[in-house]
Amino acid sequence: MRPLTLVLVLILSCFNAAARAEVALLVHGYLGSAALRAIGVRHPHQSITLVGHSAGGVVARMALVRGGVGKVGRLITIAAPNQGTVRALQAVDATHQGGPIGFLKDMLGGSDYYAVKDSWPVLLDLSPATPGSALYWLNNQPQPAIRYVSIIRAAPYGLGDAVVPGASQDLNSIPALHGKALSIVVPADHALTPADGAMLARLLAS
Repeated sequence: MRPLTLVLVLILSCFNAAARAEVALLVHGYLGSAALRAIGVRHPHQSITLVGHSAGGVVARMALVRGGVGKVGRLITIAAPNQGTVRALQAVDATHQGGPIGFLKDMLGGSDYYAVKDSWPVLLDLSPATPGSALYWLNNQPQPAIRYVSIIRAAPYGLGDAVVPGASQDLNSIPALHGKALSIVVPADHALTPADGAMLARLLAS
């Protein structure tokens, strides 16, 4: 039977009001693992391929590490900040209320400003991995024995995009996955494009 595909999309962007993530990465992981269990019950004879774009790739890994693999046989990440991104810290700093103009930010920020401000929990979790952070913890856990694919962006200035560095997008940067993930470099910026759909179709057919 053809594998069932669950697509997790959580876009980490300072400019997209749909990027609201008002709970921490760990909570997203619990929600994801609960969804995987429910899908496994409904489709007991099909394997699952998880596809996560941007922070969705990290959420998918958290779900697998915390909740178990279940029916998942493969994880495909697209431009995921596996080692974090300084852009997350910059987004938090840009929406901080401190300083002499903090109140002006609240008055004039607009919907995107409040979307990012409300996303602080997950943005802090997606900051560069350091001891004590959720991402550091996740990257130092045993990773499930499934197939892994990293789709890595390549901008004109080198690997990576304006949001996530190329090295952070590579699942092989995680100690337990070093040398185990298939890395595919594509020329694109951070956002999803129709070409990603074509790439996924080829991967799912393989």
